[in-house]
Amino acid sequence: MPIQTSFVERAAFFSLKMAPSPILDVVGLFAFQAISVAVRQGVFTALAAGPLTPKQLAEKLHCQERGTQMLLEALAAIGYVAQANGRFDGTQGKRYQNTPLTEKWVLPNDAFNLEALVT
Repeated sequence: MPIQTSFVERAAFFSLKMAPSPILDVVGLFAFQAISVAVRQGVFTALAAGPLTPKQLAEKLHCQERGTQMLLEALAAIGYVAQANGRFDGTQGKRYQNTPLTEKWVLPNDAFNLEALVT
């Protein structure tokens, strides 16, 4: 999960031992759960073919649209998917795509298969 810290925050984390460890643990747990659900449902594999709206992805994976939207927003917040840039193809809503990090490390055909770790 990409966390951008300022110099003061890094000093507090490493020198002063003032990191909010319990909060970071909970955030890490939620991030793991989102990634685990996405891997089990095939979200990253489906998005490897190209950007999709939550509705398109939900239909493809036979899931509910609202849950798919919430999962995509969580995955975007932790850097595993991003809103797609580029031309508008007439579909309603935001389109999401895998990030380069996901393309490199998460897809099941790569040498490092995250699926084995989260399922």
